[in-house]
Amino acid sequence: MFDHAERFEDIMSRAITEGRFAGADILVIKDGEEKHFGSYGYANLENGIPMKRESVFRMFSMTKPVTAVAILQLVEQGLIDLVNPVEWYLPGFANPKV
Repeated sequence: MFDHAERFEDIMSRAITEGRFAGADILVIKDGEEKHFGSYGYANLENGIPMKRESVFRMFSMTKPVTAVAILQLVEQGLIDLVNPVEWYLPGFANPKV
């Protein structure tokens, strides 16, 4: 069992009980292997339909998180350094004019 599965259960149950959100899925993959999956709360709160692995839901405004993950992967691979100026990697950002 994944070390943090019980902690996820506690945190998610509390958040759902407090009404912070209706439901969520958590998936943890490490070294290409699924370590934990949990469905919590409701896919449809009004009708009492529980969240499950096959539930479909909308995700909005994901550009920044996806970009952040991509950049952090490049940092991990040693391909970029966050200390360097952006224009070293994206020349179009050199000499900005407003």
